[in-house]
Amino acid sequence: MKQSRFSWLTGLLILPFFFTSDKVDTFEELLAALEKQTYDYVQEKVYLHLDKPYYSKGDNLWFKAYTVAGPNHTPTPLSQNLFVELVSPAGDVLQRRTIYLEKGIGHGDFLFADSLDAGNYTVRAFTNWMRNFDHEFFFKKSIEVIDPIKPTESQGQPSSGLGISFFPEGGDLVNELPSKVAFEFSSDNETLTGEIIDDTGKVITNFKSVHEGRGTFTLKPEKGRSYFARINSNREKIALPKAREHGLILSANTNSDKENLLINVFSSESEITNRAYLVAHTRGLVGFATQLEWKGPVARIKIPKKDLLHGIVHITLFNENWQSEAERLVFKELEEGLFNVELTTDQSAYGVRDSTTVLLKVTNSANEPIKGFFSLAAFDTTQISTAAYTENILSSLLIGSDLLGNIKNSKQYFLEKEASQNNLDLLLMTHGWRRFVWKDLLANKFPATTYEVQQGFNVSGRISQRNGKKPISKGTLKQMGDFAGIPVFAEATANKQGEFEMKNLLFYENEGILQAEGKKGKNNVLVELDDPQAMDFDQTVKLETTPYVAPVEVVTQTEFALRSRERMSIDSAYSFENVTDLGTVVVEGNKNDVISSNAERGFVFNRGEYGLSVSDLMSRGQKFQSALFVLQGRIPGITITLAGIGGEPIVQMNRKVWSFSNPDPPIQYFVDDAPATLEAVSNMPAEKIERIEVLKGMRATAIYGPSANGGVIAFYTKTADEYEAYYEKLTANGIGLNKNVIGLDLGYYRARQFYAPDYSVERPEHIKPDRRDLIHWEPMILTDENGEAQITFFNADLPTNVQINLEGIWEGGIPIVASTTYEVKKN
Repeated sequence: MKQSRFSWLTGLLILPFFFTSDKVDTFEELLAALEKQTYDYVQEKVYLHLDKPYYSKGDNLWFKAYTVAGPNHTPTPLSQNLFVELVSPAGDVLQRRTIYLEKGIGHGDFLFADSLDAGNYTVRAFTNWMRNFDHEFFFKKSIEVIDPIKPTESQGQPSSGLGISFFPEGGDLVNELPSKVAFEFSSDNETLTGEIIDDTGKVITNFKSVHEGRGTFTLKPEKGRSYFARINSNREKIALPKAREHGLILSANTNSDKENLLINVFSSESEITNRAYLVAHTRGLVGFATQLEWKGPVARIKIPKKDLLHGIVHITLFNENWQSEAERLVFKELEEGLFNVELTTDQSAYGVRDSTTVLLKVTNSANEPIKGFFSLAAFDTTQISTAAYTENILSSLLIGSDLLGNIKNSKQYFLEKEASQNNLDLLLMTHGWRRFVWKDLLANKFPATTYEVQQGFNVSGRISQRNGKKPISKGTLKQMGDFAGIPVFAEATANKQGEFEMKNLLFYENEGILQAEGKKGKNNVLVELDDPQAMDFDQTVKLETTPYVAPVEVVTQTEFALRSRERMSIDSAYSFENVTDLGTVVVEGNKNDVISSNAERGFVFNRGEYGLSVSDLMSRGQKFQSALFVLQGRIPGITITLAGIGGEPIVQMNRKVWSFSNPDPPIQYFVDDAPATLEAVSNMPAEKIERIEVLKGMRATAIYGPSANGGVIAFYTKTADEYEAYYEKLTANGIGLNKNVIGLDLGYYRARQFYAPDYSVERPEHIKPDRRDLIHWEPMILTDENGEAQITFFNADLPTNVQINLEGIWEGGIPIVASTTYEVKKN
């Protein structure tokens, strides 16, 4: 039954589940309610693999997105829109990317402006469907942006004063029953010691923290007594939770039996006539359920570990009235030998600027190849601390994504040590799992799904005659273009009021276009889109008051800042006319300052070797087939021809920076500093463009790097104010504007390509010293039919050790991580 219920994910069919009452009355109804919660309100999770844990002002941040759904962590077949935000220390959303997900996979980047303030920033990611549930379960990652000119020591923010909380195992203390009590404190001290006393001052037991301020002690409360913790450092008394007079307590033994979880339930009653039930589930998937069999006041249960899904197992004890009496979280590890990962390099040591080849092979326990999605970051360990990588896809999906609160270093719990298991158990006893609340579930109260699953962009509006007064009935709207290398076509018909709606359109930022036609194909049509096209997102985010920042070793951070300053000096010295290598839209300190005026807008706006004001040309009555054809005959050295009648345009540009390995490098196209395709700009209406800038030769490579050896053509779209001014100027000159073609706002972010130098053939730009901290970033790795993949890149100029971190996910939902290192020596 569970398999058939889960199968709806692939077909996006919601299967209703009906109950005969408004609350749970039987064991079967409880399990049915949990199943409905799990599969009809399926949970999506996001994990972002970031290239680095900390950055310099002016740096790039690269990310790979993994989005999964359901208890098995299957790459989501639901959402195709993922929102990734960069949030300032004050909680302002500085920039938001909309990333296209294919089988739950996508990638993107941010670029920090040199003017950005140093400090602790947050990267946040979520789907629209995830907005229906607790926002605390959005992916959040704290990163540090360092000022290389004035670096400061990186550290976690200290808490204000002493705070300690107590968590009796299972939830409550019960009089006359011994209970394990976990505690967690926040303090500048590494270790907390103290004693438990009763209300007479009698010392009952001592306690001591053993890991990150957590520890346990055992207490058997007596009727009529109150209990307190007294901290040795300041002798302050803190009240423990009050014990219940009667009830049940639950105790779990996770490590003594390799095959089973051992659960003990104790009752305060010596004669038990009431029934009780135990349910164990992982992310809503039930692995064990039973009615308790009492032997006196004790029930002992063995839960076979093989029946439980890996990850956090939620064990709940219910009384006969279906009230939750006790809960306990335990962790089920991945089965040993479930898969094998071989991550190797073709050599153990290399010279500077040598080529490194990384070989990946993934197989299952039967040595059969595994098909999976992976990403890889290779970094200089003298500049970036390996200890600062405190999370990966394994620890995030199996631990961090299911717990409330800030998990400081989730990766540490996967070390092959008994201490790691004990420390993880302490974490689970002090952090709650709250994907749903049992009280609501037992009352058949399910989440309100206000936000829909998004698989593209929805556009609505109306079409009318040019004067905008009379609607055009039965007019047609068409979207045509190319998306991710595949032709896209969508069509809609307006109703009698000229209104239309189109759903799930696929297009990149600044590349979406709608074309309207009236009856009999007339194009004397005005298209007006509903406002807003943007989502109703908040521009501020509530952050935790003391976000955790991964500790950076002082020596490493000093080296990182030193090399960052060195790179800034090199970029300045080797740039053309003091132009910095900028590449794309940067993140500024204030979201309102990203693009403010023509004088400041864009990186090459009014700075190319050749520039054209499209508005000036068209306001004089000139018309163009598209934005691309504005260039025809107007820029020296550029020719545009068509490949046959109605064929694709062919653009040629002289003064390319060629090499033997790439004698004819392609032209790079940008729209508002975001990469674009030739097809996109050749289909973009000219009236949408304000200005075109052209860069050739070394001027292009100085700004955009060696990837621009073929030259750059940068298009800048009109702002709303520029479009209105342009329209008024046309009207004053007696020139009619055809408004049957309109550009669409929003769109998916087209990720930039990571710049990887190729030192196999000597080139002029190779005189520039190479001091990279991130040696390579490869976000889209897919293993082949043999479970293999190969990645090749070149090392920098610094002798060092390079670490390679690999993260990914098997198609069946198992997260996979691996790492390896190699040495770089002087030649």
